[in-house]
Parts: sequence; C-alpha cells; structure tokens
Amino acid sequence: MREDYERLYQSIKEEGVQQPFVVARPPDSEHYVLIAGGNTRLEIVRQLHEASGGSRFSDINCVVLSWPGICIAKISHLVTNDLLNKASFIERAKAILNFIEGNTDLPIDHTTSDREVSKFFTEHGFPLYRTTYAAMRYAVHFLNDYLPLSLASSFSTLDVKHIRRLEDRLKNDWVAEGKTESEFNQLFVEIAQSCDHEDLDFETFRGLLTEQVIAELQDIEESSVNTVSRETVTEESSATEDFPQKSDIAPEFDTPSTYVVTKDEFCTASEFLNKCMDQEPSERIRNLAMELARRFGFQECIVLGDKGEFGFVVVDLPSEESSQTTRLVWEYLVNFSGTCELSKDELIPLLDPESRLYGEFQDQDVSPSLQIAKEIDLSVMWRVDSESFELILHLWRLVFEHTEFRPDLGDVDSPIEFDDQFRIAA
Repeated sequence: MREDYERLYQSIKEEGVQQPFVVARPPDSEHYVLIAGGNTRLEIVRQLHEASGGSRFSDINCVVLSWPGICIAKISHLVTNDLLNKASFIERAKAILNFIEGNTDLPIDHTTSDREVSKFFTEHGFPLYRTTYAAMRYAVHFLNDYLPLSLASSFSTLDVKHIRRLEDRLKNDWVAEGKTESEFNQLFVEIAQSCDHEDLDFETFRGLLTEQVIAELQDIEESSVNTVSRETVTEESSATEDFPQKSDIAPEFDTPSTYVVTKDEFCTASEFLNKCMDQEPSERIRNLAMELARRFGFQECIVLGDKGEFGFVVVDLPSEESSQTTRLVWEYLVNFSGTCELSKDELIPLLDPESRLYGEFQDQDVSPSLQIAKEIDLSVMWRVDSESFELILHLWRLVFEHTEFRPDLGDVDSPIEFDDQFRIAA
C-alpha cells in the first residue's frame, strides 16, 4: 500500500491531476463533497499545494453532479478509492467492514445478514457478492489472527473461500469420529500459526492440515475424507515434477452421492430441477453441470473433486467434431466451474496425459481454449434447445448468486426471465 501511495504521489507531482474530481453539494450544506475521484488523490494534492507555498494546485478541475443521496455518496468513496482497488483481499475486507462499522447512519451494520449487505452494496453501485462478504468477515474476524502474513501477501478471495470450506469439511469428519469441535479448532489454529508465511499457498496449507487430521484420526473410515486425502497424495507425488509424464493411470475423483440422473436416464428439465430442489446450492450447481455435459455428450470432460469454485472442474475439450452449440455449453461450464481461473500447475495434475487439453499445455503456459472461454457471452445462450436453455438459465442464476462471477450482458444487472416467445423470436 505504501509503495502504491508513493507511486501515485510522484505521478501527480510530475504530471498533475489527470482525472477531474467528482463533487456534489448536500442539500443542507454550503460546501461540496467528493463523490468520486479519491480521497487519496485529494490528500496528495493538498500536500503538494502546501509544499509549493500555494503556487501549484490552487485550482483543480471538478465535475459537479446533483446530490445522489448519502448512501451513494459514501459508497462512491469505496468504489473509486485509488489505493483500495489495488489492495490485497484482506485490506479490502478490513476497509469494507470498517466502512459498515463506521457509518452508523446507513441501513446496515454488523448484525445485517450477508445477503442483505450484498444487496445493499450492489444496489448502490458497488457489487459485493454474498459469498465474498462472508469470506471477508471470516478472514478479518478469524483467519487474520492466525494467518496474518499469508493474508497480507498471498491469499486471494478464492483461497479464503477454499480454506473456509476445507475447515468445515474436516471439522465435520472430525466430529463424526467422536472428537470435540474445540479440539479441532485448537488443531486448526496450531497448524495455521505454524505455517503462516508470505509465500504460503492454499495447496500447501490444505496438505498440512489434512495430513495432521488424518494422523489424529487413524481409525477413520477411508470414505470420510477420501476426496481430500487422495488429492493430497496426488499433490505430493507431482510436487517434484514441473510437468508430469504420461501414465496409463487416470486421475481419480469422487462422484457425488447426490447426482440425481444417470447417463442412461432421461427426464425433462423441469423434472430434473424438481429432483434437485432440496439440495444445497453447490450440489445443485454440480448436478446441473453434469447433466448439461451429459446432454451434450462431453460428460467425460467434467470431473468432481475439491477443485473449482463448486467442486467440479473441466478437464478436457469436446471432440473436434462437436457442434458450435456444444462448444458454447462447454465454455459456460468452464466459467461456472472456475476452471479458466486455475493456473497450469493447478490443472495439470487433474488432466489425463492423453487428453486434448493436456496437449495444449505441452508447449505453453496457458491453454488457448481456456483463454477463449474467458470471453464467454451469455447473451447467445438462446442457441441451445429450450430444455437445455432452462437448465443453463437456472445454473446461471445459482452461480450468479453464490460466486463472484458476473457475466457480461451489457446493462443487465441480474439473470432475467426469458419466455418461450423470446426463444422462438431469437
């Protein structure tokens, strides 16, 4: 943060203010206040003005707007904060929580539900998703006491979400074996404090915590932590190689017990959604992804496990003979799973060495297909048949609500309703 401040200071000192400040006058005041443009830049301008003896920055260009209301005025400072936008996740989290705590005239406080806080910020021009806000509270009120160096240096929003899910899953296994929750909490704290470091990554932390939990629960049934333990073995076996050699052994992944349709069954989209109705959002997302992959004939490209935002990852490309519509659905699932956000080192251990996707990584650090998939345009989803359209739209709504993913649909702020007439017209 200090380096960013110095860089901004030098830029304004040498080049002046490149973007005008945005101001407005409250109805009960004679003075204008900043609406956008940054308190940090204004403070630097004041310092430079004083240092020059008043010869510089005596006049500053401003854009004057009508008073937008106290909520938007205050939130605009967050949206346009010059340094906050470049800050680490934990710095942004502290800023958001301090903002809520310090503005008692806003209709939200620390007791407001995550969903209502998310709704409030989003409605006032600052998209703050429910899961991200929950991760912020978890990071500030809990993790920061035990992993301060890692949070300040290396952990991202997704890392914090993964740690929270890992903690919950291992704690459930721990309690199921008859141990107390307080014992697990003590173990978690000890492991976190022992490995806290500027270069710590989630994979290393997961391996250390999982290994210790398994050691403590030597009588645990293999099925209770099979997902985590198998992935730990995979990570350990691949840690000494930058690029794994071809093997006849395909990677193993868990199949969720909640998968509601087998590959030989068929049901309408409505029937499928009804079967998934009572499931947790993450389970419904996985099932919808698997069902769409099955309907378009590339279910072998999807695997289930601990990777990805919702526990599934796309590990191969559709066949070269696949239609453009099949490829489009594949791109949807790549984005919904978060596969295109995973690094080469994270993806390679999950891929079959004979797969087409593995081949794209052989001579380069990125996959051209995954790079193209990042440019997904959900506005062309009408190309699919009406049954698949219904499944994709439902999947989109779930992902939209439970992750940071935001599709690019121009002025559309949230998933919209399409009827049969729209599909026919399209």
